[in-house]
Amino acid sequence: ALRRLKQQVRAEPGNAEALVAAADAAVNLLFHKDAVEMLQRALALRPRDARIFSNLVQAQVKGCVFAHWESNFERLEDVILSSIAEGEPSPLAPIQATMYPLPARVGLAICTQLGNEAHAAARLLLPLLPAALLLAAPPARGRPLRVAYVTSHFTSSSIGREMLFLMGAHDRGKVKPICYALNKDEGSWLQHVWRESISKGCEVFHDVSPLSDSAAALLINKDAPHVLIDLNGWSGGNRATMISMRPAPVQVNYKNWVASSGIPALSFLVGDRVATPPEFAMDFSEAMVLVPNSYFISGHAYQYPLDNPIQAASETTAPLGARAGARSAHGLPPNDFLVANFNNLDKLEPRIWELWTALLGEHGHAALWLQQYPPAKANRVKQMAQEEGKMDVARLTMTPFFKSDHHIAIKALADVFVDNPTYNAHSTAMDTLWGALPLATLPEQKFAARVGASLLAALGSSATVARNLEDLKAMVSRMASCPACLRRHRRRLEANRWREPLYDTVRAVRNFEVSLQLMWEVSRDA
Repeated sequence: ALRRLKQQVRAEPGNAEALVAAADAAVNLLFHKDAVEMLQRALALRPRDARIFSNLVQAQVKGCVFAHWESNFERLEDVILSSIAEGEPSPLAPIQATMYPLPARVGLAICTQLGNEAHAAARLLLPLLPAALLLAAPPARGRPLRVAYVTSHFTSSSIGREMLFLMGAHDRGKVKPICYALNKDEGSWLQHVWRESISKGCEVFHDVSPLSDSAAALLINKDAPHVLIDLNGWSGGNRATMISMRPAPVQVNYKNWVASSGIPALSFLVGDRVATPPEFAMDFSEAMVLVPNSYFISGHAYQYPLDNPIQAASETTAPLGARAGARSAHGLPPNDFLVANFNNLDKLEPRIWELWTALLGEHGHAALWLQQYPPAKANRVKQMAQEEGKMDVARLTMTPFFKSDHHIAIKALADVFVDNPTYNAHSTAMDTLWGALPLATLPEQKFAARVGASLLAALGSSATVARNLEDLKAMVSRMASCPACLRRHRRRLEANRWREPLYDTVRAVRNFEVSLQLMWEVSRDA
């Protein structure tokens, strides 16, 4: 297909659509640099075409083509806001707006446009329902709130695992959890086991994946939940129109969508004072609910015991040489200062790549450890390192996913996790901090860019929260030059994971239950 499209482009050099089609094919074949070149040619033919320019920037991100990065994102911001202001669809999807270095107001504008469309669709469906949606009556004194959890992530995904422990910790005298799966049971053993565990952890479990939006809304409303928790936002498998039909009187954006949903039917967003400080309220369509400590609830203390020999080798109490031996056994450089990043490589941006290469340039005993995901992006990263010549590729280690039983312990063999500023590690940071791997993070203004700082604050370990990129680099350099400083950081994490609130699931759920009750009372009184 690409060969034929290129033939067409040669025959019709002024055909912008042929260039766009050829670029799409090139992206699918992982020829990202070729795609960028063809989209630049198409843009020269149609300089005001928002779709072509958006495709160009997305091809840059996918292919780590960093030329004109900042200026292109500044222009993309204007292109998106202008398109929306003119009543045109946004040329960029919500998830990209959240992950890309764009201001929060851009993501809010995109989500608000889609949220209003879902709201309009719901208004058309409501009169066609066979029965009206009724508001749940207040619970009798001493009776629990009925809380509906709605998501397409009731699987072995990080959200599914975290929800299992959240629901398991609910005080059933205060909250009756009801689950509505937007996804069908995929049938694999692993997915089925987690789905079954989640279904046993709630009072009622419904699979609404085969139902229409109207039928699903009626089913939820019939169960009369007081509060509905949307665990999707605009992530894959969402049912925004069904949510917009308001099957519950109080509806909340929580956990999975780390940005404003822009959906009018979602009245509240659960965050915390670090991840979503009140100063940033203008970036959210929802009212903010700030829980104590961190908004992030997990079950690491129950799911991941730290009693395996790999974890023992990473601890500060390990015998001399134990860490080097464990590293060698897993294909890691045994004695280097190992700078790690276990995020999806789609989060990679030039400023963090330049920081990593600068650190390796200044510290001859340092090496970089990245996760080989997605595989095509990993190959491109290696190619980029070779092309630039700023990094010895022999000092770059890339590993596939490890088995879930040992991945935290293996990752703890690194020396420091240097986080991505625009879209932090979230569940991944929870994993690595549980293994006592220091996290160096730089909080910025968006919710997704402040999660690392939120987790560290709740872990009593904010010393590795940077003020700017220069501070981030200096912090990691100190660790590389001062083994005693690094050991102090690790000892603090080893102690604080047991005594600080971040991994105290029951405490976090009790705070969450108070917030649920407050949301219900505020909405009822209003």
